[in-house]
Amino acid sequence: DVDPIMMTASVMLQDGIVSMWLPLVGVVDELPLDLVLKSPAKSAIYVLGFLLLAFMTCGAMSLGSQLCPAAASSTILSAASMSLGYALQTLLHNEVPELLTLSGALLMLLAVALMALARKLYSEPSAGPGTNPETRSRSESADVPGE
Repeated sequence: DVDPIMMTASVMLQDGIVSMWLPLVGVVDELPLDLVLKSPAKSAIYVLGFLLLAFMTCGAMSLGSQLCPAAASSTILSAASMSLGYALQTLLHNEVPELLTLSGALLMLLAVALMALARKLYSEPSAGPGTNPETRSRSESADVPGE
């Protein structure tokens, strides 16, 4: 078992390194630093708020992943990420996703759900004879090492 706090700290450290690296290599354009210098207290509150939000998000995802089976976790995470992402895109940017985008998201969700279903179906023990150790005869049990 890995401590959720350790996993959260690892994710946040990696996220922070990449977030600082992207503007330096020119992948993203940063806002002018004048905005931070005009109101440092407000900027500090925003940074602390987003840091707290990111820590809580990472912690909840880490803890939830440990408490929930991997198949269910991946299905729930995919569904929540895509639906909330597209909803926020529509609300904040007034940009409705295109039909092709929604179709792709639906296919991705379907693929994750089918993988989870397949894993569940193939991981169930078969009901054939000799699979339950309590119902096997003593001679069959003697052939199995470790029993």
